[in-house]
Amino acid sequence: MRVVIDTNVYISAVLFGGIPDQALEIIDKHRYLLCYSDFIISELRRTLGEKFSWENWRIEETLDYLFADAKKFNPDFIPAISRDPKDNPIIACAMSAVANVIVSGDKDLLVLKRHGTIRIINPKNFVQLPLGGVYH
Repeated sequence: MRVVIDTNVYISAVLFGGIPDQALEIIDKHRYLLCYSDFIISELRRTLGEKFSWENWRIEETLDYLFADAKKFNPDFIPAISRDPKDNPIIACAMSAVANVIVSGDKDLLVLKRHGTIRIINPKNFVQLPLGGVYH
């Protein structure tokens, strides 16, 4: 299974743990392909640095850890799909990666429920998926 994680889920996972962190553990444990883009990395750097005052070395160490076994996909275009244009690069990454699922806590993405064959679900629903990521 190919999974794109929205920036807000990464932030919650590294700052607070809980279900967002469990989602990342499931990806690792079941060897799902974690897919990301330069946009996601940039948003993480900006948010951790500006909003949470993390030092650069701590940000880079965290990014290295999070994306050690991940694959980068940079889309050729950003479609206008979400009601919040800031979410469109996440959808574009998932499209480029031919992902099965986007995991997000963002209501503007979650309201879509899916884009084509890509399901858009929150971390709790992702954690509760049956093994193997079977979708109906």
